[in-house]
Amino acid sequence: AAIWRWPRHKRERLVVSRDGFDAIGESRGRGKGVMLIAPHYGNWELVGPIVAAEHPLTVMYKPPDIPALDDFIRAARADVGIALATPDRKGLKQLIHELRQGRVIGILPDQAPKSGAHVLAPFFNTPARTMTLFNKLLAKTGADAYLTGMVRLKNARGFSLICAKLDTARLAAADETQAALYLNQSIERLVMEDPAQYLWAYKRFKFAAGRGAYRR
Repeated sequence: AAIWRWPRHKRERLVVSRDGFDAIGESRGRGKGVMLIAPHYGNWELVGPIVAAEHPLTVMYKPPDIPALDDFIRAARADVGIALATPDRKGLKQLIHELRQGRVIGILPDQAPKSGAHVLAPFFNTPARTMTLFNKLLAKTGADAYLTGMVRLKNARGFSLICAKLDTARLAAADETQAALYLNQSIERLVMEDPAQYLWAYKRFKFAAGRGAYRR
């Protein structure tokens, strides 16, 4: 909540380095849309305001389980220049449009879809429902993809923004399972830079496979 409500100069003062951030502008300069894949790592809520300060940004947004928070979250994200796309057909069309217009979108990749398009792919050696949304969006739009994270630095020195360009051809591959495996492996490499900063409590591992369905 503090990140949403603080003034821009206070947020930006926290971010002491921006590794790879300029590449987003370079992609857009070539007419490419940009997909930011932002796991629950470090202070992920700080990624959006920093990016939106320089690039038009639309993020996929699922309303919270507590309805009373919805208006606050929508208003807070609008205040920092973030547009929202709902996780439905309308929202999907909105994301495709933004990418084709050479703008930036952001999606959290480490959610376990309850239904819809997904495949099972290993994540830290455990089968995990993995969205195929990234695969489909990149195949349709030819956008560039970046794995992003906002890493907390030691001794309260601030944060470091990481933007690592991914292999779009592998993410947009016709084999959705291989694309999902590459996505999960990319997230794993980021997480292993500092495992304590990953949201391990998130329900990343769950799937129904008939009798003996697995839950964590």
